[in-house]
Amino acid sequence: MSRYNVYTDEKSKVIVTSTYAGRTVRGIAKCAPGDVFNVQTGETLAQARCDLKVSEKRLLNAINKLESAFDERDRLDDRINDLNEYYLDSLNKYREAQSQLKKIEESIS
Repeated sequence: MSRYNVYTDEKSKVIVTSTYAGRTVRGIAKCAPGDVFNVQTGETLAQARCDLKVSEKRLLNAINKLESAFDERDRLDDRINDLNEYYLDSLNKYREAQSQLKKIEESIS
């Protein structure tokens, strides 16, 4: 997924860090009491937890951007409807003025 930094205390904990949107994201794996500490297993688990956090952040970002786009589309739809009403009203007024002028010209001749 991305580049990782791995930190371990060589006794019971592995921390994997990565970045998303300029922020540090951590995944942590701790050895349970009674288990044998294994750095590779801890790193794999911590990396998977870090990936999950990054994926959650990406998903929330995508949802927010999509909601924002829908809101923008709704505002544009409202604006288009307003302009369409203005256009239709203007067209009617134009036709009325045209008709009125034609009547006046016909009555004069």
